[in-house]
Amino acid sequence: MKKLVDIYIASLWRQGHVVKTVKSLLLNPEVGTVTICCNNYTDQQWEFVSNELCDARIVLHRTNNEKGSNEKLRFIGKGSNFYICLVDDDLIYPPDYLNKLIQGCEKYNAMVSLHGRIVPKGFILSYYGQPLAMYRALGTVEQDVEVDVASNCGSLFKRNFYDDLDKWYDFCGTTSMDDIYVNYFAKKRGVRRIVLAHQEGYLQHKQQFAEDNYVFDKHRYSDAVQTEFINNYFNKI
Repeated sequence: MKKLVDIYIASLWRQGHVVKTVKSLLLNPEVGTVTICCNNYTDQQWEFVSNELCDARIVLHRTNNEKGSNEKLRFIGKGSNFYICLVDDDLIYPPDYLNKLIQGCEKYNAMVSLHGRIVPKGFILSYYGQPLAMYRALGTVEQDVEVDVASNCGSLFKRNFYDDLDKWYDFCGTTSMDDIYVNYFAKKRGVRRIVLAHQEGYLQHKQQFAEDNYVFDKHRYSDAVQTEFINNYFNKI
């Protein structure tokens, strides 16, 4: 029997782009379930998404954005498929995306993604401003590379890597930094994080608008919470 994937998304409205994101993911035959936290959707927005994403594999939750992007971890312990994939609502994924990640996960027995960074050891001054290296999902990465923080813009790992998934969401604070939290949990368990080689254009990003409310835009010059977590927790493992 084919091993399937449980996908988790935390979504802001962003002109309803999550519909395009999910429809692109459903072209991947490895999809088992897609769980979406619809953060602060209006009644009209909720009705639109509910009508457009009417599929037995999709579970929609109307959430209040209490923990920002960390909402994608709210229901992570409630799946049963072999793999977990964490994605963003502003990308279009190719139909071989999950297969690519599964192959990488099996090759390295690791968490894999197409985006990540290497963080300096010891004390850092700025998480966003001080990476040793960045590997970008929307650019070309020439070869597989091990990183400290693999991005949840499309990460995949085995569910059986962990026995405490139901505790992850409660551990998270209200600052959007699910990437850091998930990689912290991985590092504690000795799970490697790998960015897989890919070509620019493999993933497609939606057109951006001022109201899209991106985490990086909000925190790139005010990343004190992220930096403190790296210094006090992540880099002390």
